[in-house]
Amino acid sequence: MRIAFLINRNIFYKYFSTIIDEALKRGYPVFCFHDYSQPRKGKKAYQFPALNQTPRFKHGLVSAVSFKTEEELVKFASQKKIDVIVSLHFTSSYQGLRKALQAKGIRWVALQNGLDSIGHAELFSQPDKYLFYTKPWLDFALQYLENEKKIFDKKETLNKIAFCGFSELDQVGLLNPYTIKKEWGIGEAKKVVVFLPFPFGATDDRFWSKIVYGLSNPLVRVLLVMFSFKKYIIRAALKNENDKAFCLALKKFCLRNNCYLLVKSRKKDIVKSYLAKIADKVLYDEGFYPATILKCFTIADLCVNFLSTAVLESIPLSVPNLSVLPPPNYKNINNPVWKLLLSKYRDIFDFKGVSKLVSLSEAFKFFKEKNLNDFTFDIIAQKEYVKKYIGSNEPSEKAFDEIEKIV
Repeated sequence: MRIAFLINRNIFYKYFSTIIDEALKRGYPVFCFHDYSQPRKGKKAYQFPALNQTPRFKHGLVSAVSFKTEEELVKFASQKKIDVIVSLHFTSSYQGLRKALQAKGIRWVALQNGLDSIGHAELFSQPDKYLFYTKPWLDFALQYLENEKKIFDKKETLNKIAFCGFSELDQVGLLNPYTIKKEWGIGEAKKVVVFLPFPFGATDDRFWSKIVYGLSNPLVRVLLVMFSFKKYIIRAALKNENDKAFCLALKKFCLRNNCYLLVKSRKKDIVKSYLAKIADKVLYDEGFYPATILKCFTIADLCVNFLSTAVLESIPLSVPNLSVLPPPNYKNINNPVWKLLLSKYRDIFDFKGVSKLVSLSEAFKFFKEKNLNDFTFDIIAQKEYVKKYIGSNEPSEKAFDEIEKIV
C-alpha cells in the first residue's frame, strides 16, 4: 500500500504525524502532498506548508512534494501509484478532488478535527472512511444535521464512520517533563499555569472583543455605560472586566501561588504587549511533532482558556482546565454548532472533577479568591471524560488498521 497525506497547512502535521509514523513502522511508502496554493501573506501565512517544515519521524523518511492545483495533485498521485489519500476532515472544497481521485481508483480517508468537523457533517459519507474519536461526537454531529434540516444519507454516513480515538495524543510518549522544563528554563519543581489568551484574531464579534473586552480605556468604559442599553456591556464596563485586567488578575494569581505563567498563542493572535510583559514565557507553534501545545501540557498544573478545544488535549494529560465563557450575546457562540454544544454537550468544557466552565466575572473571582490547590483533578472523572470524548488507547494503530481495511 502507498499512502499520501494532504498537507494544506503546516499544522496538519500535528494531527497526522503519529499515523504517518505508524505507516512507516509497518513498512509502507508515505508521501506528503504540500498545498502550495495556500496564501503566503495575511493572517494565516504562518501556516503555509513549506516542504522544509516536514517533521522527522521515528520510523523512517517520507517523500514530501508540493502541488499548486488539483490537476497537479491528481497527476502526482497517479505517478506515485498512491492507493489512499488522508485528509484532515472533509469539506465541500474537496468534492471535486475526491471525484478525480476516485476515477483513478484512489481511496480517501478523513480524520475528525475536533469541533471543526461538525459543521461539515453532511459530507461524512463522501470519503471511503471517516475516522472519529468516539460515538458521542457522532451523536453531536447527527443532532446538528437534524437541527439544521441538512440533507444527508444517514445509513451511508454510519457505514463510513469508524471510532479510533484521538491519534494526536500518541505523541505523549515522546515527551519528558524534565527535558521540557530544562529546555524552557523552568525550575524542575516550579508549578506551571498555561494560558491560552483570548483569540482576538479568530473572533467574528468585533464589537465585544475589540470595544467591550479588548479595550481598557476609562473614557471608553464611561461611554459604554452612558450609551449602551445592554446589561452585559454595562456590567463589563463598570467592573473593568477587560482583557488587560484579566491578564493582570491571572498574573497576580500566579505570583500568589508561586507559579510560572506560560502563554501559548498562535501567530494570527500575536500576544498583546501588556500580556507579553508579565508572562514568564510566550510560545507560538514552534513545532508539530511533538506539538508545542502538548509540550506545554506535559509540564502544566492548570490550563486557563476561552472555550479552547485544547481541553481535549489538556484533560488526557491530567491538567485541570478552566474555560471562560464569553457573554451569551457573543457572536462566535451563537452559530448552530456552538449553540448545540453549549446546550447538550456542555460537558466538553464543564466536566466535574477535571474542567470548569465559568463566566468572565466568575473567573476574576476565582483568581482573587482561589489557590492552585483548589483546582483538584479527579482521576476517575478523567477516565470518564476520556472514554466519552477522547477514545481508545493506541489510536494511531487503530486508525491505520481502518486505513488498511479499505485498500
